[in-house]
Amino acid sequence: MDVSAEPDEYETSVIRLEVDHADEVLWFPDAVGFEESGLSAALASDLRWWHLRSSGETDETNHFTPVGLPHSLNELGLVLARRVAEEIGDEFEVELWADGRQERVRAGRRAKNPQARDYFASRAKEARDEWARAAR
Repeated sequence: MDVSAEPDEYETSVIRLEVDHADEVLWFPDAVGFEESGLSAALASDLRWWHLRSSGETDETNHFTPVGLPHSLNELGLVLARRVAEEIGDEFEVELWADGRQERVRAGRRAKNPQARDYFASRAKEARDEWARAAR
């Protein structure tokens, strides 16, 4: 088995936020459910809405943009990526995948949501430990 010099960043430090191809919008490295992620209820709700709107699944009860959020899906994705980054803190980057392009954001400070940070930190530790076992 050929083992890389270090674990992949998508397993240890880069959380993907994407709506283009799946039911889940958070990936690290696999799909992450909102409940397990520890993200705040308000952020999870806005991420769900973004996913519904992006996939065209809005209806008369959920087609209005939540108050305080931009109407443009691209701008909304970037706002949500920044909010995820702020909740999980500066040890992670959030990579937004939307409309065939990607952009990374990172919080410039410690996590606003220690529960979410701890969840992603534990997944990163698992990936590093698995990589270390494979490298032996």
